[in-house]
Amino acid sequence: MVLNMDLARGSLLFISHTLTFKNCRRRYLVYSVRVLLLATLPFLFSLSSPLMAQSFTTGANAVTFGTHEISLTGNASVSNPFDIVATVTFTPPSGHLVTVRAFYDGGNSWRARVYVTEAGVWSWTSSSSSPTDTSLSGGSGTFAAQSSNLPGILKKDALNPKEWRTDSGKWFVPITHVSSMLFNSTNPDSNQYWRQFVQDDVTRGINVISPGGNIDPWQSIPSFDFTRYNLSMFQIAESRLIWIFNNYPEVYVQSLLFGTEQQFSWSGYPQSVRNNTMDYMIARWSAFPNVYWLISQNQETTLNATLNFNREVGQYFEDHEPWKHLLSTEFHGSEGFPLTAPDDSVWLDYISLQDYDGPGASQIQNSNPGNMPFQIQLGEDVYEQSSRTYTDPRFYFRWRMWSWILAGGTYKYGGRTQLHGLDHPPAIC
Repeated sequence: MVLNMDLARGSLLFISHTLTFKNCRRRYLVYSVRVLLLATLPFLFSLSSPLMAQSFTTGANAVTFGTHEISLTGNASVSNPFDIVATVTFTPPSGHLVTVRAFYDGGNSWRARVYVTEAGVWSWTSSSSSPTDTSLSGGSGTFAAQSSNLPGILKKDALNPKEWRTDSGKWFVPITHVSSMLFNSTNPDSNQYWRQFVQDDVTRGINVISPGGNIDPWQSIPSFDFTRYNLSMFQIAESRLIWIFNNYPEVYVQSLLFGTEQQFSWSGYPQSVRNNTMDYMIARWSAFPNVYWLISQNQETTLNATLNFNREVGQYFEDHEPWKHLLSTEFHGSEGFPLTAPDDSVWLDYISLQDYDGPGASQIQNSNPGNMPFQIQLGEDVYEQSSRTYTDPRFYFRWRMWSWILAGGTYKYGGRTQLHGLDHPPAIC
């Protein structure tokens, strides 16, 4: 199912451009049309055709806007297999090469993944500069990619960067739900019910689940080691991401890359640790079109370490990630968004806010006085079962969501209605 509102959006833009706001009646007409069009979101979800393609593929066949994985066999008996640098160069039918890092995945297995952007026959070759493991060099193969109706990676709209489109050209309005335990493998309820959680979100029209992803990527057992990565955590999270991609490829995951504490310790890590960690994350995750990035959250804007951390990670992803997923970060409470320097616009793709008073969406103007060309999202505010009381909670939270969408931004539902131990909202439509 793909949210396809291009026709509706085109009509809305036509009305908006042809009517002049000379009186309140005309303004009311335009907003009424916008409300009616946006109110059809869940109906359009139900009408859209099912996606028949398998999104994540291996072997001889692949699909456009999917992820294809190839496997390599190396020598894990070296002192640290994570130190082995191997690359795979993929050649699509157009001849525009893309080279990715292969990542170590346990045993003697290395894997490399590519986001498939073209139909036709692709070829690949592997190489490694490591003198301790030459077996990763000289691999080669081909696979055939068929056209699909998968939505593909999210991008800023070429004409209006405050709006998003899928790589297949569909207009995309994020309708987001918080799920801090989606990739949590230590919580029994999460392990048992995460599939049901995703299915229930889809039923309610949710198309973004956030945040999911990595908090501490490094190995901690038997001892903490910055040069090795927590394979179990990556593999479990990845198996769930692949399941979502294969079953609900129209649902995206806003992946949290690092936990809040990294702003305090990041500068103390050797530069090689920082770079290698980001390279490993990019190698494992970047080829998935159903993710986009949030560097961290709940950060203090007053600390130089916070700003430096986010700018380093943001610029590194901009320089090294092959497919340029949408990327942002998030700060604590009502502290605003301080990353507004001209250099920040090089790597920043959207603004994610935390604020405790969301209705009315006034934060869109207040947080972006320079009118930077970014979509603004209310990433976190009050939760439904906070200390506040509401005469009509259902109305209150819908009011917040629609006020943000109608103002040109997006809103992340923050309900804590418990369903099998997982945060879950009531129906939003």
